[in-house]
Amino acid sequence: MIAIDLCKGLLSPFGTWKPKTPIRWLCLKSFSYLAHAQNNPIEKGRFDVLNQALELGIYLNRCFDGKCRFQSWEYRKLRRDLPGAATTIYLRDLRNLEQNRPDRHDWQAIFHYRRGVLAVSLDYLFELSKVPRRGVLLPLVSLVQLIDDILDKQIDDRLGLPTFLCSEGPHPAEIAHLFWQEIKVHEAPLDRPFVFTGWLVFVLSRAVSACLWK
Repeated sequence: MIAIDLCKGLLSPFGTWKPKTPIRWLCLKSFSYLAHAQNNPIEKGRFDVLNQALELGIYLNRCFDGKCRFQSWEYRKLRRDLPGAATTIYLRDLRNLEQNRPDRHDWQAIFHYRRGVLAVSLDYLFELSKVPRRGVLLPLVSLVQLIDDILDKQIDDRLGLPTFLCSEGPHPAEIAHLFWQEIKVHEAPLDRPFVFTGWLVFVLSRAVSACLWK
């Protein structure tokens, strides 16, 4: 049954908006799989809402990080068709986290800040997708974020951004192991595809860390 739901989720067509990167594709297909498992497939219109919500979150995070300039017209375009109440809560929680960014040398505070941003974003997507929340996704996306932090380290250091790779924190391999330990405790049948994916991402994170971390 899990295999059937997974195949249905992966094969479900997107709506008008198409994901721009493989990571976004995987994110949308994850929610599609969970929706099929709950006998509540995501229709094309809801796919468009999820895709647009992803783009809004990515755009705002880049603006908060100083990696792109905030443009009100772009913000209005991305927010225009998103549900009002859920989006307002998401924006409020994200703004609170970003306005209280920790010192970039306080690893414990950075860890909770980074996880907080990811948790708020996941909660928003779960709300829009109308599928029950799965705890396995937070450590999984944290592992993906760790790889992104390693790849973008030079840029993030130049901008003075707080990332998982704080100089006062543990080695990236230790952080990856921490996230993997969180992932593998999820033993529900519905979580198995995410646990397997988490193992693949964990292996990739160790390889990226070994090659690029100095």
